[in-house]
Amino acid sequence: MNAITTPRLVLAPLERRDLRELHALYSDPDLMRWITGRARTPYETGLRLRKDVRHHREHGFGLCLGRERGGGAVVGRFGVEPVVTERGLEGELAWMVAVPFQRRGFAVEAAEALVEHALGELELVRLFAECHPGNEASLRVMARLGLVEVEATDERRVFEHPARR
Repeated sequence: MNAITTPRLVLAPLERRDLRELHALYSDPDLMRWITGRARTPYETGLRLRKDVRHHREHGFGLCLGRERGGGAVVGRFGVEPVVTERGLEGELAWMVAVPFQRRGFAVEAAEALVEHALGELELVRLFAECHPGNEASLRVMARLGLVEVEATDERRVFEHPARR
């Protein structure tokens, strides 16, 4: 996967050299409370990064580091994570926006570009996103994307793109 550009972002596939910047995101307990419930250690970030680099190599897509166009500041981590199931290859939309960049539309901007990429170039049997029921910001992003809710429990809500259900 090549980098995806939006009006304000460049989404580039994660590489090993991104460890320090990725850990700055993953060590923030406010960001991670909706993903793992706690901040990641440097070791855990390294393990996760190796997995993400492998996803790009094996599937041609995965998670990306999102930087501001022009300035290069890290806005967050975004992407379509490959999920292999008995039905075939699925993609999970993912976004995480650094605190200084929240509430400025970056998650929607990145997610819209990722949906376009996934529907146009990736051969997925399903495109979905999930979040904790209390994560109101992600629920708003999913609504803006037109995702359809297919599952709701006390622990998670799952939404699918209507074109890949």
